[in-house]
Amino acid sequence: MTNEEEMMKRHLGQKRAIDLGEDKIWLAPLKVEDIPDLIELQSELGNVIGKEGNISISKEIAKKCIDLLSKSIKGASPDLDDELIGQVVGCNLLVLLPGLFAVNTMASERDIKKAEKIAKIKEITQSKS
Repeated sequence: MTNEEEMMKRHLGQKRAIDLGEDKIWLAPLKVEDIPDLIELQSELGNVIGKEGNISISKEIAKKCIDLLSKSIKGASPDLDDELIGQVVGCNLLVLLPGLFAVNTMASERDIKKAEKIAKIKEITQSKS
């Protein structure tokens, strides 16, 4: 592997574990071709919470959630049976969904930590002025 390839791989997302009771379900970042669906899903989910805090998800949005979560689990654990993955997603959709967005931040851990440090420095310097 070349130095350039190693450098590029440092900026890839990493799979993450989501606690599900005593167990952990692993989610992997989605493939690049699924990112437009993820972005669309984030936008759609931002509009589904009603005034009373009720969540109203359409059949189309639910299918997109299930599809993307299934792909994420399959990416992390490719040997798992598709039917089993679908059943687990169906039973735990609302618990797993935040993990889907967390593992697909579209920024590397390194970039996130750097941004957090910069924000902290700005906060400290602004509080001193």
